[in-house]
Amino acid sequence: MKIHSLIAFFILCGMSSLLKAQDPTSIQGLVGVTFFDEGSINFNQNAVLQNEIDGSGDLPTLLTLGAAGYYPLGPADNATSFGAEFGGLFGFGGEVDSYAFVNGNGVVRIDTSLFLTELFLGFSVSQDLGENARVYVSAGGQLMWASIESDYDEDGGAGNRVRYTLSDSGFGGGGYIRAGLEFNYRNEGTFGVGVRAATGSIDFGGNIGDVDIEPLQAFITYTQPF
Repeated sequence: MKIHSLIAFFILCGMSSLLKAQDPTSIQGLVGVTFFDEGSINFNQNAVLQNEIDGSGDLPTLLTLGAAGYYPLGPADNATSFGAEFGGLFGFGGEVDSYAFVNGNGVVRIDTSLFLTELFLGFSVSQDLGENARVYVSAGGQLMWASIESDYDEDGGAGNRVRYTLSDSGFGGGGYIRAGLEFNYRNEGTFGVGVRAATGSIDFGGNIGDVDIEPLQAFITYTQPF
C-alpha cells in the first residue's frame, strides 16, 4: 500500500472519531535523525545537483529535533484512543561529501548542505499494551521549508582555485505517516522510539526548481501528559 493511501486511511479514521475529549492532552519531544536513501531526493530541473547526489555515494543525514502536541478525540476509558496531533521538526547539519567531476574548465568540487523544516497536522490512533506501554500510528499533511547551500571549489587554471557559495530556499507540501512505541516512566511520562516517513515536493525556484523528497526519520521520544 502506498504512503498516500495510508495517510488517507488514518485521516478518515480520525475524522470518524470526533467524540468528547476526555484523555489528557500531551506534548512530545523528539530527538533523532533524518535519512535519505537512493532515489529519495530528485532534482527534477538541475542535472548538476542530481549528479552530485547520485555520484557522491553519501546522501545527507540530518540531526533532527522536534515537538508534537496531542489533543484527544476519544473517551478515556478505552484502551484504543483517537486524537489530533500537530507539531514541527527541524533537521540540520546534513552535508554531502565532496564530489569531484570534470567539466570544460577542469575539476570542480561541491559540498552541499541541506536544512529541512516540517510543520505537520494529522490524526493519531493509539493502543494500550497493558498498563505500562502503548503503540501509536499517526498520519496527516505537512508544510515544508528547506534550504540548500553549495560550496564550490573550482580549478581556475594556472594553479589557482576559485571558491564561491550558492544557496537557495523554498516552500512545499506533502504528507507523512509515523509510528512509535512508548513505555510508562513512574506514572509521569513515557519514553519511547518512533519512525516516520514523509513525501512531498519543494519549489526552490531559480536554477534548482522543484525538488521531490521522501525522507525517512528515526526518533527517541519523551511524552508528557497534562
